[in-house]
Amino acid sequence: MQPQVLMRYTLDCGRACAANATGLSYETISRVLPGQEHEGVKANIRDTMIHHKVALWKLQQPSKIVTDDEIIAGKCQPFKTCVLVHSINAPTLTQHWVNFAGVRFDGRIILWWNDPEDKERYVTPKEFKSMYRTGSLNHAHEVGVGKVREPSWWERFIYWFTVKI
Repeated sequence: MQPQVLMRYTLDCGRACAANATGLSYETISRVLPGQEHEGVKANIRDTMIHHKVALWKLQQPSKIVTDDEIIAGKCQPFKTCVLVHSINAPTLTQHWVNFAGVRFDGRIILWWNDPEDKERYVTPKEFKSMYRTGSLNHAHEVGVGKVREPSWWERFIYWFTVKI
C-alpha cells in the first residue's frame, strides 16, 4: 500500500479523505475545502457532503454516490471511496470521513481512518452498516468514476455561506 495522506488537525478528516480519493495534495484540497483547521462548529459545518460535492466539481473530478451494500460487497475502489461514518454514542454530533480501503479475506471491511494515531480499522459488515446508517446524513461517494456532478444553486449557496462565516 502506498503512503496515504493523514489528518493534520483534529477536525480535517474530510481534507485527508478527499486527498486520498483524488490523489491530489492536501494543499490542493485545502483550497476547495477551507476552514477545517478550526475547532468546533465552524470546521464541522464546512465538511459536509455538500462541501465535498462542490470541491470535486471545482476540481473537475468525476464521482458517483455509492451505497453501504456496494462497499461491503467490495464493488468500490479502495481509497477512492469516501464514507461518512458516525459514532454509535453520539451519531449526529460525531461524524468522521474515512476512506474505504478494501475487504479482508475474512469479510471484514478495512477503513482508512486518516488519523495519525489511528490509521486503519477493521470492522464487520454489521458494524460497518451501524457506523454508516446510525445518525443522519448517511453518505458515501466514489471518486474517479461517473461524471463531474454539478452542484445546484442551493448547494453552491450553502458552500459559499458556510465558508464565509
